[in-house]
Amino acid sequence: MSTTPPAARITARDVWLVMVNVLAAVLLLLALWKLRPMIVWIVLGLFLALAFGPAVSFLTRRRWKRGWAVFAVFFPALLLVGGLVALFVPMLSSQGRELVQRAPELIERVLDFGPIRWADEQFQIVEKLRNGIGEQAGNVAEPALAFAGGVVHAVAGSITIVVLAIFFLMFGEGVFDQARQWLPPERRAHAKTLAERMSQVVSGYMAGTLVITTIGGIVMGTTMAFLGVPYFLPLGLLMMVLGVIPVIGTTIAAFAIVGITFATAGSTAGFICAGVHLAYQQVENHVLQPMVQTRTLKMNPLLIVLALLIGTGLAGVLGALIALPVAGALQVLLEDVLARRHAHAQRGGS
Repeated sequence: MSTTPPAARITARDVWLVMVNVLAAVLLLLALWKLRPMIVWIVLGLFLALAFGPAVSFLTRRRWKRGWAVFAVFFPALLLVGGLVALFVPMLSSQGRELVQRAPELIERVLDFGPIRWADEQFQIVEKLRNGIGEQAGNVAEPALAFAGGVVHAVAGSITIVVLAIFFLMFGEGVFDQARQWLPPERRAHAKTLAERMSQVVSGYMAGTLVITTIGGIVMGTTMAFLGVPYFLPLGLLMMVLGVIPVIGTTIAAFAIVGITFATAGSTAGFICAGVHLAYQQVENHVLQPMVQTRTLKMNPLLIVLALLIGTGLAGVLGALIALPVAGALQVLLEDVLARRHAHAQRGGS
């Protein structure tokens, strides 16, 4: 005679537990949404710390105290950035302001170039740009106030990111060691090894990318200065900033750089600038980028493109910036899980 267990009864306590959990999840999502600027700063601070991590580790392995190692890495970097700001910001501001003021004139000059004229006739690109500039020029006060507020926010954010990066480097290892205490004793050593591997992938990629983008900005900025382009500083900075975005960043910057070079310095200078950019792209794609990705990511090109698409879709430009290092860290984690499963299967089969 078979007996069936009685159906489980849903009690009032179960209902209240479900409601409390749902409410807690909703409140957590609302808090994360409200704190999203701070979360962005924390993420950028963490990635900046990982970029400087190898240099700090190099010094600590040579018996430097960690505090002095962080100071020795960050202080020269801050002095360099501060010196560059004091030296180039006035020139950058002047060139950027003049570039904005001359935008309609430069658009007209670009029209003289045959392929651009054909594209404009097909898609009315220049007319759309002219209308956008005219609409913005009609209301100056509000954009000026928004720009001033954006500058203050950017300065505050930059200071916060640097301070967070210093704190991550100073105390992050201690926080991680405390977090490991929640794991079973037999898994703590493996967790530390896995975290170190993931950190090496991310820090190596970030440091290599910063070096490559700096080289690209210097190369194109110097080229434009020799060609007599009056806006070589903001355009070189544009190349440096957009170069951080993998795959498409330097291509987007190239259109602006080459187009403005044609408009301001003539067709000969424009072709030379385009040639230098193409030559540099070959060096970057076949020498510099493979060095970084071979030593760090070791990722299939299809996975790189998919990671970029997902990151961009989820978080825009920030997602594009962090997509590859995050994907690299996840790849290390998945490879470790797969290796442990294979080892467990082999032990079971033997």
